[in-house]
Amino acid sequence: MQSELNYAKSCPKPTHTMTIKKSTCRAALATLWFCAGGGLFILFVVESVLGRWQEKTNEAWGWFLPTLMPTLLLMIGVFAADATNPKEEDASVKSFTFFLSFGVSILYLSAVALTILLLPYAKAPFWVVMSQSNLFLGPFQGLVAGALGIFFVKARDAATVP
Repeated sequence: MQSELNYAKSCPKPTHTMTIKKSTCRAALATLWFCAGGGLFILFVVESVLGRWQEKTNEAWGWFLPTLMPTLLLMIGVFAADATNPKEEDASVKSFTFFLSFGVSILYLSAVALTILLLPYAKAPFWVVMSQSNLFLGPFQGLVAGALGIFFVKARDAATVP
């Protein structure tokens, strides 16, 4: 027991936590969201053209667009703002925060994809399944927005909030 304590005391203590540049994190998250979102968008267009949604096409798109567009528009807005203000310093964030945000994003995008891909196997009509999926996608999207907000909100703007 004493030797274990001595070993623990002799282990080097981390002097800093791993960090990643915020711009790198933004690029990785945007790549994930635009690739996955673009793929789902194309799938939805194909299914619409092939008549998958029948007379409920407007309802299907009314369900689909709010699952992705708010996040994609936030990212585009931040990139546009950064393009007009290139002098801003690139902050660093803890790597755990990035990996958590990336992982939550993957889970959310997978849940959206599975909702779409499993529709042909559902016993209920697709519009019922889509409506029911809002029960888990809505709160999940809130978690994702909170996690992504770390990367897509300016530090100086956040500092001015009381």
